[in-house]
Parts: sequence; structure tokens; C-alpha cells
Amino acid sequence: DLGPGSAPVDQAVGELLEAGSRVLMISAYDDARSIKAGLEAGALGFVPKRVSLEVLVEALSTVYTDELYLSVDLASILAAAVETPDLSPRESEALRLYASGLSMTAVARRLEISPHTAKEYLDRVRAKYAAVGREARTRTELYAAAQSDGLLEEPGQS
Repeated sequence: DLGPGSAPVDQAVGELLEAGSRVLMISAYDDARSIKAGLEAGALGFVPKRVSLEVLVEALSTVYTDELYLSVDLASILAAAVETPDLSPRESEALRLYASGLSMTAVARRLEISPHTAKEYLDRVRAKYAAVGREARTRTELYAAAQSDGLLEEPGQS
């Protein structure tokens, strides 16, 4: 499954492929990044758990013949997928802290770096988002990007 607490999708798909299996991802979760990671790792398709028996049989039959199963659901999920910039761990952490409301000085203190270095991290984050066509100039835009990319903890998690 692609849900919280499950193994990383690329790892799970890789293990199944190593065992000689063909992989069709079936999940109640339709997270575009996870689905894309599974397909890039070698899965041959994805169907949501809510599909009809006929669609599931069609998907399984397609994957059984080593063909890629592309449903309307999968096409729309992947079409809506947004490219994510390749942030370093420190850039991600600076973004997470800043987007959660900390000042630049507080971010620097948390990361044990100078405020100048914290600002450089965030400037690089902004540039990387711009490079993938996602402007994130303001704190609000950075928050939205961090939330969209799963960098912020969900309420109640720590």
C-alpha cells in the first residue's frame, strides 16, 4: 500500500521485481509522487482500491502480459503531478522551519548556522522551485510548496 507507515514505494516495487513478480500498484491513496516513483521503479500500473471488479481484472490481465496499464485515473493523477525540485536535506529543513513560521534568525539558530547562510539556503530553495516552474517567493508561497511536497508535519505528528 502507498499509505502512511508503509515501505517506500520504490523499495517495495524493487523487492517484488527482484522476486520475479509483475507489479500492479493497488491503493486507496493516490499520491502522484508515490505512483510516479513506483512506475519509475518498474511497476506496470496503478489502480485505486475503489475500482470495479471489471477494471481490476483488465488491469491485472494487462500487467500479466508485461504491458503497462494506463487507466483514466492514472493518466489524470500523473497529469496533475507537479515537478518537485531536488532540495538538499539542509535546504529542505530550512524550508520546513521557515515555512512553519520561524524567523530567519530562528531558522539559523535551529540549524546552528548564521542567518546569512540560512538566507542562502532559502534563496537556493526559491531558485530551485523557479527552475521547475513553481514560483515560491513569499513565505506563503514557500509554505504552500512545502505543504504540497510533504515537507511539513501533519497536525498531531512529531
